[in-house]
Amino acid sequence: FSRKKSMPSNYYSAAPQIVGISPGRLATEVSLTPTILVTYDRPLNAETVIVSAVLLLNLTTNTTVTLATPSASYKSFSIAPASALTGSTRYLITIKSSIESLDGVEQGEDFSWEFTTAASSLASPTLLTPADQSSIILS
Repeated sequence: FSRKKSMPSNYYSAAPQIVGISPGRLATEVSLTPTILVTYDRPLNAETVIVSAVLLLNLTTNTTVTLATPSASYKSFSIAPASALTGSTRYLITIKSSIESLDGVEQGEDFSWEFTTAASSLASPTLLTPADQSSIILS
């Protein structure tokens, strides 16, 4: 005679934990067009991974950066700014507590970290035409 144990609907009692982030905490020289990746210790409820659950703040101007729609898959999600970030600037990312694991347990508290972008790209080089080359002095 054997009895099957049934798993409770809320199998995990603790809040889902973030186990990986990119860019990393206090990262420097981050691309001006980064993809932010957040990885959890268990599967996510993709319906709770929405743009309002992630905040990206420019710490120099204290303005919120518009984000594209996040893309969730199994234990992680990625999101990117809708346009390029400002160079040599500190940003604060906050993942809101409303994100849930697949079994319905909320993250429980906001999770934040900072990164700094790389310097802005250099201006595109100017191409010289044959007429322009006459003014170049080579020594």
